[in-house]
Order: sequence, then structure tokens, then C-alpha cells
Amino acid sequence: MLHAPISRLNLATPRAPTRFDEDRPESAQPTSAGDAASQVELRYAHLAADPRFFQFANIPDRIIKCLKFYGIAHDEFRVRSALLAYYIFIGVTDEVIDRQGDDGQTILARITKPSVYLHESLGCSDAQFMAEILKRHFPLRASHQIRAKFRTLYRINLAERRVRTMSDFLKTRKLLGRVTADISYLLVRDHLWNDEWKLRNLMRDVGAAGCLIDSLVDARADRRAGILAFRPSFFESLRLATETFLLGARLGFRHFGLRSLFAQAIVDNIRDRRRSITA
Repeated sequence: MLHAPISRLNLATPRAPTRFDEDRPESAQPTSAGDAASQVELRYAHLAADPRFFQFANIPDRIIKCLKFYGIAHDEFRVRSALLAYYIFIGVTDEVIDRQGDDGQTILARITKPSVYLHESLGCSDAQFMAEILKRHFPLRASHQIRAKFRTLYRINLAERRVRTMSDFLKTRKLLGRVTADISYLLVRDHLWNDEWKLRNLMRDVGAAGCLIDSLVDARADRRAGILAFRPSFFESLRLATETFLLGARLGFRHFGLRSLFAQAIVDNIRDRRRSITA
């Protein structure tokens, strides 16, 4: 379930100019700007509360608990709003790529466009819609850097599908997690008032470990879906499990007081895999 009530979602005025599509029949046009905003808000709230993305919706509050644990002063509402938009975007995009075989190019094109194009009646996919929602949270000073990071994520995802050894797979997965975490950090950096680098380093470590845990939990499903270009041997699978355990153990040792949060994240991942299998 969402830790933050839907009513607290940040759907305020976007930072980038919003443009509504006018090449539609008059009957499809909203009767007012208020109606358009309401339709956007409802669609976003529906996705944020969708049980398919529960593990992604839980991430923002865990990061906020990390901030509080280390005494990092922050604007909690803005941090939660930006992170929720980001992780729901990731959840929706992951589903499109994993289940529908999409290569993500259309989504990348959408997220890297500077302007925000939002309207519920556009008929765009949920992933494209969430790209527009997320862009409203791009800080002005980091906007270009965030878009560059998304291009890097796309290249890493493509490279991951071509790796043929466990060594390369491990390197790619950890890099993917760190770049994903870098984007999280850039989204909230302007809303932190001290110890920014402590959070960045923690998020990068958690991102790397999280991607390995995802791979371990989803190993069979990824092979069936053809996401992996190679079939790991028993010893390669054992190496993945060992590397994941060691990285997780080091993370737990360095951040001893956050072990329960890490454990909750792992449980969410396993629950999500079981849910997707029975769905």
C-alpha cells in the first residue's frame, strides 16, 4: 500500500511549460483548464495506487526514513513527491519493457524532451504519461544532467541484453542500480539542506545491491522472457547469489541501523514476484 495518502501527491504547477494537444476532436477537449488538471491528477493517482507497483510506491518513504535516521534536513513533501513520481515511472516502464517486449526507445524520447506535454485525453501509454509527470519534478539546474542519465540507463539496458558472461552481467547490473540511484539523488538534491553526499553514496550502494537482488529473484522469469542473452550455469547462478549476499551484508554492516528497511525492501521484491506469477 502507499505510505503517503493520494491526497498528498504533488501535482502542483509544473516547473517546465505544459502544452496541451489541440489536434483532437472538440468532443475530446476538456471544458476548462481545471478539468484537464483534474483528469491528469486522477490518472496519476490511479497509477500510484495500483497494486502492481506497490513495491515502487513504498520506496520514497524508505528513503525519507534514511534521511531522518542520519539527520539529513529536507523538505519531506517535495522529496516524497519527486521520488514517488520517479519510482512509479520506473515501475510502469519496467512492466512495459519486460512484459510487452518494448525496447524503451519511445519512452526515452519522451523523457528527454525538455517541454512537458500533459493531458489525460492524449491517449498516450501509461509509461509516456508518467514520463511527463516525472519531468515536472526535474530541478532546473539538474534537468540536462538527469536527461543525460536517462540516456545512459537506456544504453545500459541494451547492453545488459547482450552480455554473455556472469562477470559482465554483474558489472552491468550494479552500474544500472547506481545510475538509477544517481537520478534519485539529482531529483531531490535541491530539497536537502545538509549531508547531501552521504545520501548519494547510500543510494548508490542500495541501488547496486537492489539490482542484484532483483536479478536473483527474477532469474527464471528473465530467462523465460528472453531478457538474458545467456543461460547461466549452476556455478554462475551460485556466483550471482554469493555476490548479492556479500554486497547486501556489507551494506547492512555499514548502515547497521537500517537493516530492517533493507529487509522490508527484499520482502516486497519477493511478494511482487509471487504476485506476478499468480496474476
